[in-house]
Amino acid sequence: VYVGTYHNDVYGKVEVKADNNKLYIVIGPRQRRIDLEHVFRDIFRINWDTVSESITTENDKAYFTLNSTGSATKIYIEFFKNDGNGIFTKVDINNK
Repeated sequence: VYVGTYHNDVYGKVEVKADNNKLYIVIGPRQRRIDLEHVFRDIFRINWDTVSESITTENDKAYFTLNSTGSATKIYIEFFKNDGNGIFTKVDINNK
């Protein structure tokens, strides 16, 4: 449902992956793995602790948008909201 590659014109690519039924994102030039913890429905807590202790937890949620078939089409990463660019759109790999 959530796994895939998402794109944002400002921040580039975010990959959502799964390992042992747990989701994580891979982001940034260093391709850091950041774990996602399920909160409720399509909302996940981003565990920034694996990247930096200086990131506050007030912007720690990721919200997925699903289409009518239940597949994720977007991910909104709250941490990037101040730039107005927190929405990443899922890339359709069939159209590449």
